[in-house]
Amino acid sequence: MSRPRSLDAEHGYGGDVSSSSVAWVGKTWLDAPNVGIRWDRQWVALEMRDRGSSAAFRDAMEVCLRAVEETATTRLLLDLRRMRLVLPDDERWLALDFLPRLGANQLRWMGIVTPENELARVIVADLARPRPTGTESKHCATLRDATEWLSHTGLRQGS
Repeated sequence: MSRPRSLDAEHGYGGDVSSSSVAWVGKTWLDAPNVGIRWDRQWVALEMRDRGSSAAFRDAMEVCLRAVEETATTRLLLDLRRMRLVLPDDERWLALDFLPRLGANQLRWMGIVTPENELARVIVADLARPRPTGTESKHCATLRDATEWLSHTGLRQGS
């Protein structure tokens, strides 16, 4: 299976990755109607905003992976509150292709804001079950809880 080039993913999604109308700190990797991906100096943050096509969803995930790799971050914030159902083929792609690649880098912690949609929550819980990648994840009800956890987890006491 060939991996899409991230520039193709950015172009295919229709987002402007060079600037953002949102006042984010750090670099914006993707700012599209359906998803935003940015570097906030502490972690890469992926915000699902609306439903998109399967191709757009996968393209956005590729941009997220590129952001994680290029920033060498150990932390990923997934704001999935507005996430809707994931198609079975995309769920399989996430589990068998994307997540193993995501776990094959320096990523250590993922703060996940759970989807409001009940069925989407079930899918996310299944995909986030412990895997042998060494990445620890925490499901949080609010964005504040997820950012607080990411801000403090993995830090040595007294340092």
